[in-house]
Amino acid sequence: PACASAPARILPEPAPYPMPCAATNATRNAPIRVCRSHVHAHGILHRDVKPGNMLVTSAGHVKLGDFGAAQRAADTTPGDWTAGPLWAAPEVLATRPYGPPADVWSVGISAIQMVQHLPPYHDVHPLRARSLIVEGGPPALSRPQDQSEAFLAFLARCLAKAPDERATAAELLAGSAFLRPEN
Repeated sequence: PACASAPARILPEPAPYPMPCAATNATRNAPIRVCRSHVHAHGILHRDVKPGNMLVTSAGHVKLGDFGAAQRAADTTPGDWTAGPLWAAPEVLATRPYGPPADVWSVGISAIQMVQHLPPYHDVHPLRARSLIVEGGPPALSRPQDQSEAFLAFLARCLAKAPDERATAAELLAGSAFLRPEN
């Protein structure tokens, strides 16, 4: 099962379905199709979504690893985020309450990193990066003209600055043209 590595104390049951996708589609499938909807449906936040925690098996199945920072959404408190700040949502870095939308933000940052090979703000001082994430606009691709409209729309839905304006994992699965195989 896709979520078999999740500690039983956090995730009460494994994902009820395998997560098949071609390795070449890892960029579009890994961030979303790997346990996102399943863990969020159980009130769990991964809290460390990034490409380094996305694994592709030899069969092409994508799995989300490293649930060491995972926590029940109800148990989170502002300021307790442990993952890297470059993938953290604005509300997390501003030490405001957060929930599943913070993981969705991390999905968007991971998608940018998979395309550009580095996350946004990798080249600035960490304190400046933190300030840009909290106070600036959503991170942008360095060459958006090289990407499809579907991918750009997907990023916009993941990287809305206000958590209540971000798509949920379930909404992304159901309505993102980027996640359809033909795109």
